Amino acid sequence: MSQAAALYSSSQKAQRINTNILNHFSDILTMDNRKQFTLTVYYDNSSPPFRSSVRENQRNISQYGRDEEVLDFEHHNQNPIQMASEKSDQVNVLNLSFRKTSPQNFPIVIEALSCFQTLISLDLSSNYLGDRGIALLSSNQNKQLVLLEQLNLSENQFGHKGSKSLSLNIIWVKLKLLNLSGNPIRNKGIKFLAQNPAWTDLQVLVLNNIGLDYSGVKALAANESWEKLQELYLNDNPELGDHGLLALTYNKTWIFLQKLSIRNCGVKQNALKFIKRNKYWKDCKALVSGVSNNTHYSKQIVHNSMNSFFLTPESSRRRGKGKSTPEAAADLSELSSKINLFKERVKNKKILNRDLKLYIETQAKDNLLEDIDEYNIESFELDFKIKMCFLADDNSAKVLLITGGTGVGKSLFCRYFQRSVLMNWNPEAQQESSEKEWLPVSIDLSTLKNAKTAAASEALARELHLTESEIKLFQNSNSNSILPRLLFILDGYDAIQDTRELQGYQNSIQKNFYSSNGFGRDWTNAKIIITCREESLVDITQRDLVFAPIDEKRGVAIPGSYLEYIIQPFSRLEITAYMRKYVINKFPNTNEECNVDSGSHYPNSLRTNALSSWGLLKNMKKS
Repeated sequence: MSQAAALYSSSQKAQRINTNILNHFSDILTMDNRKQFTLTVYYDNSSPPFRSSVRENQRNISQYGRDEEVLDFEHHNQNPIQMASEKSDQVNVLNLSFRKTSPQNFPIVIEALSCFQTLISLDLSSNYLGDRGIALLSSNQNKQLVLLEQLNLSENQFGHKGSKSLSLNIIWVKLKLLNLSGNPIRNKGIKFLAQNPAWTDLQVLVLNNIGLDYSGVKALAANESWEKLQELYLNDNPELGDHGLLALTYNKTWIFLQKLSIRNCGVKQNALKFIKRNKYWKDCKALVSGVSNNTHYSKQIVHNSMNSFFLTPESSRRRGKGKSTPEAAADLSELSSKINLFKERVKNKKILNRDLKLYIETQAKDNLLEDIDEYNIESFELDFKIKMCFLADDNSAKVLLITGGTGVGKSLFCRYFQRSVLMNWNPEAQQESSEKEWLPVSIDLSTLKNAKTAAASEALARELHLTESEIKLFQNSNSNSILPRLLFILDGYDAIQDTRELQGYQNSIQKNFYSSNGFGRDWTNAKIIITCREESLVDITQRDLVFAPIDEKRGVAIPGSYLEYIIQPFSRLEITAYMRKYVINKFPNTNEECNVDSGSHYPNSLRTNALSSWGLLKNMKKS
């Protein structure tokens, strides 16, 4: 026997239910495997269509062949919401979509939801909740929603403020599915959502048509709490593009991700290689432009005695990449071991880990474009720009000069970028693709004995402990395509060269860094990033003649071979972010639990004058 409750409210009674909330619950049908529950609403002044809707609901229930029991509370003086709660302990699915709910009448819905203590699924899609309504729903005071597993808030006209309210929710710890599609959340809102620490069980996230582009996707990829995420839908965000997909693949937390839907997102077919490079998404299947592209890449073990950065001699010979000899196999095996040790050493540097705790994304501008129009050049994130442009397979540039003022962060960026590239290495993807990974080797030029003539060889010998024969393997990489490509990150050019000696055309050509170090002769597949203080080069009018590959016949830099970026000082917003990181890292708070009962989303220390990281930061910002 299924349960049914009928709520009756007369205009003559003192205790009445608002018409809006009656309309909300008029057509709710809920059923589980064991019991069936129907909430049927009667109202004296209901219109015929309303009564018809109620009768239709009852007919839908009866089709299951069960006897219906209707409890008529017409002659009772009890509060009808209270009476409903007595019969609703088995309800776990509630559909309130298309009910024209607005922030003005949503408090009534919140009150009614208190009747449903076992609610698991709630559909509020296609309403008008707005930022205010979302704030009411996500408040940590709504403890009746602690069991919520599925929530549909699509098409509710809320933006980044509503997203911020959602991000502060810490009681939906069982949430598995969240649909926020069709709301103008945009990049700012997604940054808030990605920082929510409580939704650790989230498995399906739907963010279709929310105005997302590269900046927002980058914030989304930084999420570290959704460890169980299996499906991510980003359809109809046309500004996402290839850059956005690349930024998304930097995520290392969603190791169970199986489906990534990016239809109508401006992503080209060849950009799917970015997904392939993410070694954490081993079972990911991408959906692009209505076509399913299976990017599931099984792990292959090439040879027990050799690291997976390299192919076996047999597979190399099948691909026509040179002869196979025991000596060559031994050299490659030793070289593989050294590369592994180097990679782990860079990743586990304690001093670097300490410094990067306070790292703020480095912003830069294109110095070559700034020479043309310095007032209309937008800044960009330097790390992303280098990976997308300078290191792109179709980019012919060989040298990137990075300048900036004293203390702007050039050296820290070099170390950060080296580790960033290594952290995203995916040897398995390299084996299945013609593209090779970049092996970044960062060195302070002032520490080298022959920085002007043999910087590359000396850096490899010092950083990777390579022998001359192993260095030759890299130099002859045309016939050994199984080797990674070398990226030399050379910091502090002004420390080894008096830039006053570079003034004038002849001096620049004669002391050209690229030529004097033999990069064009010995390292044809390598690329170079070199840093220098901007003030040291202020009098050098043709910097490409100092750093770029030179066309010897014409005496000019080879077109397209040279890029130049200048690091920008911190903005006020970045200074605030740095202060926040510094204070929280320097004075960690041991008690930052949210007081849910007090109705505040903020830590106790922020609501009091306690000596904590939040309190210190607040005082510092005031000063």
